[in-house]
Amino acid sequence: MIITSVIQIITEKPPFFGQYLTDSAIIIEVLNGVRPPRPESEWFSEDLWDLLVRCWAHNPWDRPSADIVHAELLSMSLSREMFGAMSIAIPS
Repeated sequence: MIITSVIQIITEKPPFFGQYLTDSAIIIEVLNGVRPPRPESEWFSEDLWDLLVRCWAHNPWDRPSADIVHAELLSMSLSREMFGAMSIAIPS
């Protein structure tokens, strides 16, 4: 899932870090609709966090397609809102 990857890349910690004692507890919480809290990081713009939350919608039909995710990440990258002044390359 993109949200878990992005959180782990930016924070260098997995989602739910320090909140639960076991992986099975995390799985139960996720199945009950619990999502990781927004990490405190300057790298998470409102637009990026909104996209990640939509990717974790409980109902799969409510999640954006890969094409939409790509387009939004590309747009954020071009506007530099996603990573501040950091230059990134989003593959086509």
